[in-house]
Amino acid sequence: MDASTTQHSPKGFHTHQAVVIDRNHNDLVICNKALAATERIEVAGETTSFALAASLVDRHKPDFVFIAIGETPDSESGLIEKIRKNAPMTKIIAVSEEEDTDLILRCFRAGADEFLIKPLQAEELIQVFERLRQRRPVPTPTTKAKGKVIAFWGTRGGCGTTTLACNTAHMLQQSHPTIVVDFHFTQGDLAIHFDLQPNLSLFDLVDNTNELDETMIDSIKMTHASGLDLLLQPFDRQPAPLSNQEIVKIIQLLQAHYTYVVLDIGHDDFLASLLLPHTNRYCMIVAQDLSSVFLSTRKLQFMQDAGCNPKQIVLVVNEYARGNAVSLSRISKALRRSDFMTIRKDDKKVLSALNQGIPLADVSRRGKACKDIKRLVDLLQKPDPDAEVEDENCVAEMELDKTALVRV
Repeated sequence: MDASTTQHSPKGFHTHQAVVIDRNHNDLVICNKALAATERIEVAGETTSFALAASLVDRHKPDFVFIAIGETPDSESGLIEKIRKNAPMTKIIAVSEEEDTDLILRCFRAGADEFLIKPLQAEELIQVFERLRQRRPVPTPTTKAKGKVIAFWGTRGGCGTTTLACNTAHMLQQSHPTIVVDFHFTQGDLAIHFDLQPNLSLFDLVDNTNELDETMIDSIKMTHASGLDLLLQPFDRQPAPLSNQEIVKIIQLLQAHYTYVVLDIGHDDFLASLLLPHTNRYCMIVAQDLSSVFLSTRKLQFMQDAGCNPKQIVLVVNEYARGNAVSLSRISKALRRSDFMTIRKDDKKVLSALNQGIPLADVSRRGKACKDIKRLVDLLQKPDPDAEVEDENCVAEMELDKTALVRV
């Protein structure tokens, strides 16, 4: 069925159009009724045939496309990718009877903007339309590139993930607008590294998700003397229990305003996989001990299974000491990687910076750790590997700063 004609509301309230794609005719009818009940959307086209879906979207150029995900998720996610490529301004809403994490991730990776559970309700749709309307990009002759998302991900607690995230963000800010976000939900102590005490924090977003936009984020962020912006966890409450959708929305909003969005995600594996469609580079922080190396092997396999390109992950051996029994050679054999960033052990200066609540560069720009973090920053500012490497035969063409890497 292909209803290519538009039915206008007698109230004339509709301002947007939608195309509905669902192999199940009964579900398609239910979706249309829910859309009609909102009095905000008119159905410009509908079909139960996925073969006709792409051409239907091309014909009507709707504001919203609803795609039902059924027993063939590969086919449906492929359709999402095709529509996203051909209609970048259209908002795509995936709909399914199952709330499966892998399925949700697959849809977001393909290009969906929202994921809803059947049966659709008018009130829920109104909330979704409002969220999408607020973040709907304005088409311009030259579209500004999205900010680069860099996630700092520790193999375990205590390996220096937050310290490296803070100091990397501080150095990036010297040349580009940068924000660092505390997504370390089990600890949330990033504010200590800058001697800041937030009155408002990520916690205050939890009860206001329907109004989440640039203005709200501006109202809770803090700015360091260096110009670095920060989204922090509260001191006097448990870290904010943000939902997956809220986390993704925050990142998308920040990408529109910052060249670099630096995330401290602690050692949370699920969060690392959730962020995969939105993250350019991961800095996996490895301590120079067997426990951390063992956990690194599991995390690398976990991300590979989730579909992560290994080139997205920068391995960073923190507090590196040349005489350590767990040498780079042993780490290389365990992880099957031959290139590492190393941040040399520099306890005196690192602890001095932490205890004063100031960036490491303000203690000593010539310190070993500070110099190594600067090399890491230089590496992260290079184009993403995927932008340079077309296939496996072109890997040799990807030039990395050899002074920033240790090869074993």
